[in-house]
Amino acid sequence: MAAAVGSLGVLFADFMEAREEANLQRKVERYERLQELMIKRLDFYIEDGRQVRENLAIAERTIASAKSAISKYEDIVVPSWEEGVKGLRAQIAELTQANQAAEVNIQSLKGELLRAQDKVEELKGLYGAAMTMARDLKASGDGFEVQSKAAQAQVASLEQVVQRKTKSLDTFRTWHASNLALRCALEMQLLRADPDNPLLQDQDLRERVRRGGAMAVSMLGEDSVVDPFDMARETGLTFDVPGRPSGVQVLSELALTEVYMRRLAFLHADGEDAMKALQKIQLGHGTMSAARDLLKQMDPGSDLLKPQTTLQVQEMAMDEFQRHQQERRLQSKGASTAWSAAVSGQQTVRQRAVHDLEYLIEESAPDVPH
Repeated sequence: MAAAVGSLGVLFADFMEAREEANLQRKVERYERLQELMIKRLDFYIEDGRQVRENLAIAERTIASAKSAISKYEDIVVPSWEEGVKGLRAQIAELTQANQAAEVNIQSLKGELLRAQDKVEELKGLYGAAMTMARDLKASGDGFEVQSKAAQAQVASLEQVVQRKTKSLDTFRTWHASNLALRCALEMQLLRADPDNPLLQDQDLRERVRRGGAMAVSMLGEDSVVDPFDMARETGLTFDVPGRPSGVQVLSELALTEVYMRRLAFLHADGEDAMKALQKIQLGHGTMSAARDLLKQMDPGSDLLKPQTTLQVQEMAMDEFQRHQQERRLQSKGASTAWSAAVSGQQTVRQRAVHDLEYLIEESAPDVPH
């Protein structure tokens, strides 16, 4: 639309320029023709005056001849001569009046000619001003065309930005939809494994988790090179849930549970103790807590229960968590293209803990009363 308006403006300016130039040209031609006509009329009156002067000369010669004839034939032609003189005088008077009228007309025509010349000069000045104005208008039109092209280029660039933003928005909507479906599936599994978990029961806690992720993203700023989804993911992984482990602590407890269960397998726990441990799990104590309590009953002096062992496994968990987090950041190509560091690292932490504590797991089992 802007290009059409710019083209119409240029065409209209060119049309007005051509029409004004044509009008001025016609006026100049009309005044030039008038000037030529006046010059011709002036020439005519000049010729007429010359003819009058010639007639006067002829009349004077005629009078001289008449006087000569009168002097010669005074007695014969006097009566007729007087009559002829009267006629000649009347004719001379008429010719004189005609000559005076011609002089007046000549002066009038000269005045009109001067005024016509002044008008022609004025029209030439107006024509020059009109041409200057036309050139200025054309230059303005060229400038407007340049601005119009620049505006069109800017509009095209903005349209490309809008297209990219729209495509990005569609991608984000798809990511959010897939993540929402995955989150709901994980909620159902958490409901099955831990129905009293605060993340399922405490709405205020859920809102705090959401706000924590949103704040982590907003603190990055628009020009940050850090993936905002990665920051939101890390916020969720490390969020402190009351009464439940989170982040690295989850990896540590999973590894310790693996170690405790392997040790308990060597100790041959009886059914009653195993049932009590299972009841603790059902009450939400967690598999690691139940296995640890059962191990305290069956092997209270085990090195697996010492704080240094727990600290050793926690360091393993932290090391694997950070390593997998870094790998995931380097390989990530989108908001949901990689497992979280917790999911990726939990199996490795278990294997490392079992390997490093194998000598404690397989040590001679104490005598346990049955």
